[in-house]
Amino acid sequence: MPPKDKDDKPPPAMGPGSKIRALIDALKKHLIVTEDKKKRMLLIDFTAIGFKTLPIEICKNEEVCELAVKFLLPFNKLKKLPANIDALANLRYVDMRANLMTGIPGTFFKIPNLEYVNCSGNSIKSIPGTIKNCQLLHTLDVHGNKLKALPKTINKCAALLTLNAQFNQVRKINKTLYELGADVNLSNNKLTDLPSAKIKTPALRRLDVSWNQITVVPDNIDKVYTLVYLNLAHNELEHRQGVHPGLPDFAP
Repeated sequence: MPPKDKDDKPPPAMGPGSKIRALIDALKKHLIVTEDKKKRMLLIDFTAIGFKTLPIEICKNEEVCELAVKFLLPFNKLKKLPANIDALANLRYVDMRANLMTGIPGTFFKIPNLEYVNCSGNSIKSIPGTIKNCQLLHTLDVHGNKLKALPKTINKCAALLTLNAQFNQVRKINKTLYELGADVNLSNNKLTDLPSAKIKTPALRRLDVSWNQITVVPDNIDKVYTLVYLNLAHNELEHRQGVHPGLPDFAP
């Protein structure tokens, strides 16, 4: 073996040239590197560790930021994500349910490859409008939070198939929701009405708004001709005009 150059130094844990192997063992044991078709990928598994904040190295280690595709954070005590969370630019799957978060930084939804996000069981009050950047996102689970509204830009998430927002505090929804080609669950919220369906490009497939306080269904709801399932059970309906043919007033 050639002698080591005296100027050779181990890679840093953070900053330019930083490597996973330079991290402390307490972090490395939660990082699992796999290889698929000659492509290296990283799973970060921080499940039920008791973290109150994320270690700063996670978003500042170049190799972690480059390789991380799956991030498991459930059952911790996190109150927020760091603003530089978008440094993990290749994340696809994020599970951060059952924490103490009250919000999500707008930078999170600037991660372009996000496909699955579960942030249920927190105290999140709003979803940033930057979610429109998530063109690959197919599943968003935000049930059991304190949301008062959904972002108006949610209809821009072209790949979204499942939106679970039940058990929140949503009082109104924007008619842009009808342009989202997804299955949407808004049961057990505080809705008092549904918006007019006067839209150009209907796409909504299934809508569950059971267990709210809805009193009126808009007469033009039939304009959402893509809708095949509408659950209005356990509301306070005064009249139910305009439900298009073949769609039951109340779906079980």
